[in-house]
Amino acid sequence: MEICDPFRGFNFFVPSLVAHILISIFVPLGMLLCVIPRIVLAAMYMITFLFIPDKKMDFWPAMEPSAVIVKKDYIGVSLFIVALGLLQVLGALACIIGIFVTLPIMYLAIMLAYRDLVGFEPSTQNR
Repeated sequence: MEICDPFRGFNFFVPSLVAHILISIFVPLGMLLCVIPRIVLAAMYMITFLFIPDKKMDFWPAMEPSAVIVKKDYIGVSLFIVALGLLQVLGALACIIGIFVTLPIMYLAIMLAYRDLVGFEPSTQNR
């Protein structure tokens, strides 16, 4: 391990930022239709941010397979998103301090879901 290894994540900053901006536009637009389309859109793009560094993709090519994978089980992944949202509400109810516990659990759950649905590249798995 080299001293600059922790900063390699900045190589994916721009694609992650653009993906975040697009998802931040798409998901609230789904809210205009109803609550359920918003949940489904959030579920569709849930694992986009893991495709970018793992498969070394740009923002749009990372968003497409994320949506395709979720299409296989809209209901299950949408319920997963709802459960993560409820976990965050519980963290907020615990005097806001609980968010510092539930937020890492949420991101770990998303990463484990990605591992189960897609799998990690062998070159990035051991880092």
